[in-house]
Amino acid sequence: MIKGIGIDIVEVERIRRMSEDSNEAFLLRCFTENEIKYCINKADKYQRFAGKLAAKEAVYKAMNMVWEAPLPWKEIGINHSDISEPIVHCTGQVQKHKELLQIQSIKISISHCEHYAVAIAILEGEE
Repeated sequence: MIKGIGIDIVEVERIRRMSEDSNEAFLLRCFTENEIKYCINKADKYQRFAGKLAAKEAVYKAMNMVWEAPLPWKEIGINHSDISEPIVHCTGQVQKHKELLQIQSIKISISHCEHYAVAIAILEGEE
């Protein structure tokens, strides 16, 4: 059963600008070590970072999570299988919320082009 759907779009240039303006502190605040290693080695690294950020935001939207403090971006990790399928890994408060909602799996699809990245998250669980 589908328990939630979320979608987000991110402008690639905004990610590039935020990364460069902050001396990459933005990347360290929002992305896990594995995500940074994955993206940094790509020719289109800012497209990849934008896609991962869109995926994280899509997961937050699908879970209907409301935060009063800054989002714990690193509590959602977007990794990849051997065939490059995006895989969501949750920790901390996000994992607790996932368990509370009885979510068994999170499916993610990410797409990007020169200017934008978009992602959709579908939460699955039993009724």
